[in-house]
Amino acid sequence: MVSVWIFNFIAMLITKLLAYGMVALESKYTYIDMTGIYFNNSLFYVRITVNSIIMVTISFIALLVGMRMKSSKATIVTSVILVCVTQGNMGEYTLVNNLIFYCILFILSFISVLILMYSIEVEDM
Repeated sequence: MVSVWIFNFIAMLITKLLAYGMVALESKYTYIDMTGIYFNNSLFYVRITVNSIIMVTISFIALLVGMRMKSSKATIVTSVILVCVTQGNMGEYTLVNNLIFYCILFILSFISVLILMYSIEVEDM
């Protein structure tokens, strides 16, 4: 479980850095505004790292749903629902920067990992 988490975290971190780098390189040739992104600020990298940690950890909730229902389709649907809830907005209300919401999801994902580990151990016996 830890190796899957580490792999997904590193992949997400590298992908975000490459995406920001590509946008920064082509912003000279397009009308993309890069005024709010400071690559020389360490807070930028801390924010990307923390966001990657949270999103990879939250994704284990979808894994639990998929394993309980024994369905890959349920995993994908749950993942899409989680992304819509965490990144979307409804009118003026959004959960993007809501720390309490992310803490609750983080705790739920930690509990889901414990349940997954217990169920794997029980099935192996």
